[in-house]
Amino acid sequence: MIKRLLTYLPKNRITASEALQHPWFHTSKQNIQSNEATNIIGNLKNFRASQKLQHAALMFMASQLLSKEDTKEMQRIFKSFDLNHDGKLSREELIKGKLRRIQNYIWDDGIC
Repeated sequence: MIKRLLTYLPKNRITASEALQHPWFHTSKQNIQSNEATNIIGNLKNFRASQKLQHAALMFMASQLLSKEDTKEMQRIFKSFDLNHDGKLSREELIKGKLRRIQNYIWDDGIC
């Protein structure tokens, strides 16, 4: 069921009401008290809010510390690292991108 809920394409993803019909929801013997559910939801909201605050703080710091030219250069580097163009850098993309930059540095500066 989790895989079907996390399917990227909405047309292939099950709906919330279809998910609620799954036997797991009907056979679960564990009852969550309403105050526990409220605490869980509150914790999730706080986590999301802290993530948004952290992102906003990082964006502010980056905007204050970099010139327009530096920002354009950072965007160019990011795009060259982002091999699958999803707007995020995976560990593998960072490693490959850094290796390419090192190789270019070595060859372009005539070190080898």
